[in-house]
Amino acid sequence: MADVTKTSVSDCFRAGYSKSSLSDVFGISRPTLYKYIEMFNEGNTDEIPFKIKSFFKYVKESERTKEEMENFIQLQSALSSDDDSPNTTDLQWTDGSIEHCIINNDNALYIIFKNPAIVTKIKVRIMVRVSYDEIVLGEYSPDPEKQYIRIMDIPRRTKLYYQITDGDSETVYKQFVLR
Repeated sequence: MADVTKTSVSDCFRAGYSKSSLSDVFGISRPTLYKYIEMFNEGNTDEIPFKIKSFFKYVKESERTKEEMENFIQLQSALSSDDDSPNTTDLQWTDGSIEHCIINNDNALYIIFKNPAIVTKIKVRIMVRVSYDEIVLGEYSPDPEKQYIRIMDIPRRTKLYYQITDGDSETVYKQFVLR
């Protein structure tokens, strides 16, 4: 196995997940997990299943708690039907003080927040513009135990807007189209 440096994915497991329990969560053997870790650390990620590769990227980018890791795994499970055919793409985080990403799949829109400390303050509005007026389709807040909001029943192929506020007067306003 390759030497493990401070920036390897192996260093990210100190928050509470043992490699044995992580292999159980992903339904793979420990030797397979070790193989995927080695491949990831070497930048050879093409053959690593999507959920596992996404998890490695998530834990490597910042120190994570076990609870944050569990929430991420739960979200990945909700977003994809199986490891090899994900309904999502790699997470692309926005810049700014309310870092987030938007993922839409066949059934729902997910707004995922990078910083778990702000989740309890977050409010999201989904809007549509009609004749220069904004009509609010819904207002949402994340469950305090999660780092995301799941929104169902959004009109497809319509230009929509979302507004995120964090309770400290910071606001993000963006346009999107649900496929």
